[in-house]
Amino acid sequence: MTHRFFVVCLVAAFLCLPHLRQPLSAQFTTASLNGLVVDPSGAAVPGAKVSIRNTETGFSLTTTTGDTGLYLFPRLPVGSYTLTAERAVFPHTSRKGSTWL
Repeated sequence: MTHRFFVVCLVAAFLCLPHLRQPLSAQFTTASLNGLVVDPSGAAVPGAKVSIRNTETGFSLTTTTGDTGLYLFPRLPVGSYTLTAERAVFPHTSRKGSTWL
C-alpha cells in the first residue's frame, strides 16, 4: 500500500510540474494611452506635439505624432489627465476628461 501511495504522489507531482513554470500574474498600476491626431477634414497630422498632464499630481509627458498621426503614452499612472495637441499650422487643442485610465 505504501508503494502504491508513493507512485500516486509521484504521478500527481509530475502532472503538476508544467503548471508551476508558468509566470505569475500581477496587478497593474499603469496603463497606456494612444490616439490619432487629425485635422478638421479628418486627415492625419504628422509631427504634432502631444502632451499629457495629470491634473492631480502635475506629472506630464510630451511626444510627437508619427507619419500616420498616431501617438502613444505607455505606462501612465492611473489618474485624471488633460491631453493637449498642437502643430504650428493648426490651433492649439486641449481636452480634459474624468479618469481616463
